[in-house]
Amino acid sequence: MFQNPVHNANAADPTVVRGADGTFHAFVTNAHSARDGVYRRTPMLTSRDLVHWTEGGDALAVRPAWIAEGPDTVWAPHAVRASVDGRDEFRLYFSGRRADTGSWGIGLAVADRPEGPYRADPEPIISGPTFEVIDPFVFTDADGRSYLYWGSAHKPIKGAELGADGRTLLGEPREVLQPSEAFGGHARLVEAFWVTRKGDKYVGTFSGDNTHNAHYSVMSAVSDSPLGPFTYQGDTPVVASTERFPGPGHSAIVTDDAGADWLLYHAYDGADRSKRVLMLDKIDWEGTLPTLNSGNGPSADPRPAPFIDARRGAALPSANTVPR
Repeated sequence: MFQNPVHNANAADPTVVRGADGTFHAFVTNAHSARDGVYRRTPMLTSRDLVHWTEGGDALAVRPAWIAEGPDTVWAPHAVRASVDGRDEFRLYFSGRRADTGSWGIGLAVADRPEGPYRADPEPIISGPTFEVIDPFVFTDADGRSYLYWGSAHKPIKGAELGADGRTLLGEPREVLQPSEAFGGHARLVEAFWVTRKGDKYVGTFSGDNTHNAHYSVMSAVSDSPLGPFTYQGDTPVVASTERFPGPGHSAIVTDDAGADWLLYHAYDGADRSKRVLMLDKIDWEGTLPTLNSGNGPSADPRPAPFIDARRGAALPSANTVPR
């Protein structure tokens, strides 16, 4: 059994990847550690069961030269486990504020192990004005083709095919999801896009409204193509605020060893706005529509935990492994 929050400390914008030994590695947005008070650009957490998390080091302890100095210049990482020439390569995409222009871009750092050390590229993959080029996500389809998505700042979510090196955009970016008045205005700002394939459809889960607003929520859209256009689905958000857990959002999807999908996301804990804690809830699929807790927001009572087979963990791929 488990009960939210699964990590009662700052863990905003979580992403998760699974190592060869079955351990889950999460990466979150910059924060001061609850363990030692140290500020980290990209804090790392580890877990064997998705429920009990241990704080680790900083994936970007060495600041890439293109990123501005100071706090709050790196946001929203996304981790991918790739296979390159028969060996694992762990790729960490991240949003960074440029030192030269003050605009935002998406960078890449790579490591041989999920815990690092990570080596950042000297330049970003893509840059743009304001913070519309943030929140990177990489989806790899069954045919092995990968796609990079990003977006925020009341602009459309964009996507482009990604080369095998994980850092080259193939073709011009396309607008895959437009901001909308859908879901009572929650989708006027859309960000934190995550793509899952269900049969021959592509489901995009994403967050909307302002991340520091109690109306921040997770919503979904569906498409016939990984590059859209995506159409909003459902009448209400997948998960929205409750009095106990306001502002749920910026989610990642991870699959347990029984094949069940789980949403890992952040939320505030009650009236405490000093931290965004780590949350976990099982996804129930109704065709292409994901639902959580019967539409009642984040769960707060004890629930059955994900099934993790310790005997088979090393042989099972991560939900976001790049099959190359």
